[in-house]
Amino acid sequence: MKAYRWNGDKISRAGAYVGLPIEVYHGDPVAGRYVTASSLGRADRSLAHFWAYCPWNPDRYPMDETSDALRLGQCSHVLAFQPELFTGQFAISPYEDYRTKEARVWKETAIASGRLPIKVAEHANALRMADALRKNEDARLLFARGLPEISFMAKDEATGIWMLTRPDFTPAAPGRGLVDYKTSADGSWEGFGRSAYSYGYDIQAALALDVVAQATGELRPCMWHVVQEKEPPYVVSVHRWAPEQIMHAKRKVRDLLDKIAFAIESGEWPGYGPAQSLIPPTWMRREIERAEEAI
Repeated sequence: MKAYRWNGDKISRAGAYVGLPIEVYHGDPVAGRYVTASSLGRADRSLAHFWAYCPWNPDRYPMDETSDALRLGQCSHVLAFQPELFTGQFAISPYEDYRTKEARVWKETAIASGRLPIKVAEHANALRMADALRKNEDARLLFARGLPEISFMAKDEATGIWMLTRPDFTPAAPGRGLVDYKTSADGSWEGFGRSAYSYGYDIQAALALDVVAQATGELRPCMWHVVQEKEPPYVVSVHRWAPEQIMHAKRKVRDLLDKIAFAIESGEWPGYGPAQSLIPPTWMRREIERAEEAI
C-alpha cells in the first residue's frame, strides 16, 4: 500500500496519509467539505444534529474530544501496543481535580502542547487494561504487522464530498481487513452488538472499507472491533461484521451522503420531521398486540 506523508497543507488528493496529527484530522484537513464516521452517525440521527457540529458550519457548537471514556480508551490502546508514544500524547496530572486555578492552568498547558491530561488513577486503570489487552491472543494477532492511525481520504463521486476514515490499525496484508479498538461497559456478543448499532459502528465500518478501497485500491474483506470492558477484569472480546451487515450499512452511508448533499444545496438542515404518533419500544408494541388479540 502506498502512503503519502502529510506536508502540512490541506489535502486535495485521495490516498492514505501518515504523519497527520489527530487534531488536524478532526479539524479541517481537506480542501472541501467532508464527512467522517462520527459526523455521519450524527446525520443518521438528523441533519440538524449533523449541521450543529459540522466542521464547515461557521456557527457550529464545540465538540468535546476529551471525554473520560475516550481518553481512557486511547490511553490503554497506546500503552498496550505503542508505549513509546505515551509521553508524547499524554501528560499525567499531579492534580486529582482541576478546580484550582493552578490545576486549570496546568491542564490547559498540557492540551496546548498536544497532550491529553490523564489523572494518576486513570493512568493506573489504563495500565491494567493494557496488560489484559496484551494477554489476549486474538488481539495480539490483529495488532501485529501493520501501521496504526493511517488517515485515508477519498472523494465521493456522486456528491463531491470528501470521506475520511482513520482506523486504529491497518494490517499490512489487505486480507486481514481493518482493526478498531473500543471500550465498552459490556463486551459480550449480544451486549456489544446492541452498542455497536447504537453508536453507529456499522456506519464506521462501512465507510472505512469503502474509503480505504477508493484511496488505495485495496479491497479489505472486513473490519474487526477489539472490544475491552472498562471495569475489572477488563475482559477482551473480538467482533467481526458479517458481509450482509456491511452491505446494509453501505446502503445507509449512500443514503446519508445523498441527504447531506441535498441539504447543502437547499441550505436546510431539518430535525426529526413533522408531528406524528409516538413510536413505542418493541416490548410495549408486543404487549399492545397481545392485549388486542385477547379482546
